[in-house]
Amino acid sequence: MKLFGLFHSGNPRAAWRATGGEACALWDAHAMRARDTAGEGTLFAFSSGSSAQNALDAYQKWGDAYPSHLEEPCATAILDTAREKLLLARDPMGETPIYYTAKDGQIAFSDWLPALLLSGAAEPVMDKTALNELFAIGPARSPGQTYIAGIRELPPGYALVADARSHVLTQYFALEAMPHEDGEARTVDTVRDLLEQAMRRAAGRAGASMLSGGIDSSILTALLMRMRGAANSYSVEYEDAQAYFTGSHFQPELDSPYVEMAVHALKCNHRRVILAERQLAGALEDAAFARGMPGMGDVDSSLLLFARAIAAQESGVIMGECADEVFGGYPWFRDENATLATFPWSGSLDLRESILTGSLREKLHPREYAQARLEESLCSLPTLPGETGRARMLRAMQGLCFQYFMANLQERAYRLCDEAGIDLYAPYCDVRLVQYVYNVPWEMKFLKGYEKGLLREAARDLLPRELLYRRKSPYPKTWNPEYMRLVRERFRAIAGDPSSPLRAFLDFDAVERATASASPAAMPWFGQLMTAPQMLAYLIQIDRWMRAYNVRLEL
Repeated sequence: MKLFGLFHSGNPRAAWRATGGEACALWDAHAMRARDTAGEGTLFAFSSGSSAQNALDAYQKWGDAYPSHLEEPCATAILDTAREKLLLARDPMGETPIYYTAKDGQIAFSDWLPALLLSGAAEPVMDKTALNELFAIGPARSPGQTYIAGIRELPPGYALVADARSHVLTQYFALEAMPHEDGEARTVDTVRDLLEQAMRRAAGRAGASMLSGGIDSSILTALLMRMRGAANSYSVEYEDAQAYFTGSHFQPELDSPYVEMAVHALKCNHRRVILAERQLAGALEDAAFARGMPGMGDVDSSLLLFARAIAAQESGVIMGECADEVFGGYPWFRDENATLATFPWSGSLDLRESILTGSLREKLHPREYAQARLEESLCSLPTLPGETGRARMLRAMQGLCFQYFMANLQERAYRLCDEAGIDLYAPYCDVRLVQYVYNVPWEMKFLKGYEKGLLREAARDLLPRELLYRRKSPYPKTWNPEYMRLVRERFRAIAGDPSSPLRAFLDFDAVERATASASPAAMPWFGQLMTAPQMLAYLIQIDRWMRAYNVRLEL
């Protein structure tokens, strides 16, 4: 077996360690802990302060089952030379991406997909499946899939075991559907306790938070202040935001008044990061490079610029990502008319199909592809015996969010912050908290009639009422028409370039029609934020990504 471990960590956490004929490759490991799940579940005493050596200790104690005992998010690769075996393992919640390619007795892996292309381990080829992922599912992806035909992603909670003859995927963690026995008061107390445990681990490593003025980040900032006595907070906004903001069902109000309210109430040291439209448009390539593939356009470039500003002052930052998936904060969880006929964040297949050339639509069948992936995922999700109706549907919807929507946002946060050179901590993604809340009945998740009502009640002593009951609002995007002008200008330059790889599959006139009169407040084609400007940004990223890595089509 020939092995390549290709690391692209912006921080110096990637390492090789060897003892007794074994080697460990480890990246993005926070201070590692392990627990012996037999008996009383006591913490396992490691032999050193090295996370790489600690992973080896865990492997020596538990063998192939070692990933299920590691308590912190990490990606590990164990090369057991005595047994001529490789083990790759990804954390249960997917906080750290792992991509791999296996061919002719060779395994190559990395946390950054282009490393596998640049090394020659995989060919830069897009087949029908990859193109369908890009246009029928993207910028999210189906579990295990990438936009390159020969490269796979190791799903969260999975390990890969390989030798010279074969490689096998094994699932070592999955959320379990089980009855929730706790009453309301105990549930609220347990959520608070689990969140505080997760925050203590994060607060021991980071003294700063991303603060939007929403309940997720405000709660974490309040806990950080209590645990450390002082904390730095950072918010992101856009030039002239007040002048152009009109609001929508998904983004009802600006963050800035609530950020000011939170800073005043919590007494944290705060810095505003203000971005210009030209910066957003200019960083689209950087964001695609950092992520390793096309992503969420300026929603990505904004976070990259924001993370760079924070990294100038901090080595680590705490983020409120994943609270909406865990506690049911997205609008589709509250929509009485919601069904599982489509992915709830991506009801735009007509639009997605319309911008492809007619001949390509006939080859790809994007609608059928998306439906097949949806049905495949629904069949893979756990069910609770006796659970019916809306409760059963919402459990399945949440499972889909974990597999697709949260996975996309996790990858975005990890890769962009890593490229900026800052460690990211996401306490709401703690596996113990997620497993507990997953089985809480939805009427309790929506306590007192609010989305994320359970989280609000668990944090009732941390925030003033105006913050505690603020309506859900997503990561901010720009509403300035100057941004649309900039990305339209860049897209038209691509459309006029005979060498653009987009010519092989894109109907440029259809894109012009689809984005001609759409406003930033129009219904998103993906998630809560991505309307016409973000579609153009997505296509710009695809063009630049395909050029940078010489990606070609083989249909």
